[in-house]
Amino acid sequence: MPVIRIDHIDDPRLDDYKNVPDAELLLNDAALKSLEAELSPRLGDLSVYLCTTPQLADIVGFNFHRGCLALASVPPTPRWRTSCATPLASWFWKA
Repeated sequence: MPVIRIDHIDDPRLDDYKNVPDAELLLNDAALKSLEAELSPRLGDLSVYLCTTPQLADIVGFNFHRGCLALASVPPTPRWRTSCATPLASWFWKA
């Protein structure tokens, strides 16, 4: 797993973390140390960016004291008509 130290908050690799719109990790040193055992099995397929706590706050736009921020794509919420069309839903909604 490459751990990439971030020296400046204007680093373009951090663009996805700014103002958090949308699976990567942005950590401070304490979070990396705390999560190292849990992360080690996944480090082959995760990008981990490392920065200071003040840099983290500047990147996300508020005082983010936990020290760990993850980004992932969230699937769209299914529409209620689609959900009701499933076989389980039809069992509950018999005509």
